[in-house]
Amino acid sequence: MTDLRNTVHLSDFNITTNPTKVGCIALCTSTPGCSYVTYQNDTYSCLRHQQLFRLHNESNARIWKGICKCFFLTIYLQGAVRYLRPCSEPSFTYNSAIGLCVFYSEFPRTWGNAKLDCEQRGGQLFVANTETKLTGVQTSFSDKKYMWIGGYLRGSDGKLIWFTGELINLDHFQPGEPSGEPANVVAFWNNRGTIKLDDGFAQEIHPYLCELL
Repeated sequence: MTDLRNTVHLSDFNITTNPTKVGCIALCTSTPGCSYVTYQNDTYSCLRHQQLFRLHNESNARIWKGICKCFFLTIYLQGAVRYLRPCSEPSFTYNSAIGLCVFYSEFPRTWGNAKLDCEQRGGQLFVANTETKLTGVQTSFSDKKYMWIGGYLRGSDGKLIWFTGELINLDHFQPGEPSGEPANVVAFWNNRGTIKLDDGFAQEIHPYLCELL
């Protein structure tokens, strides 16, 4: 079964003819709030979605996801400066120290609910798989105490990994951490003024950090 959220149907595109796949994509790019579009080959129908959850299991459908950038592009045209923002997701902002579009939520959630919220916004829980991303967070969020990020304990071998599948560098944890099971997810913990990694309990509620995909 297809699992869709906030589906906007064909009639909301205000068109009178059945579109082609290319026309369906063009409609999405020119329609505010359209992040995903699904084209049905058999019915020649075009569905617009603000969010698309999980996998779309209909084999005759084609899915296109709009590219969303949260940073401003500056264009100089005949002496004038114009600012373009081709992003429909207002919650993310570009962080130059990290080099990514990120969203920090003060609203505390369990790790699982934080993960879901990031995905609904078009991103994922933050993955600190490079030195730049780690030091960027340490610089930009030095006033934060604790926040969920995108790492977890892999059940098959008990290794801590990022959502990308990479092993987490244990040298990036606070002294004495990780403590091991049943702590099975990863967070940033500001301990005595230094932000490093910690393994936490997924049922606890904390603020969290997302990155835009």
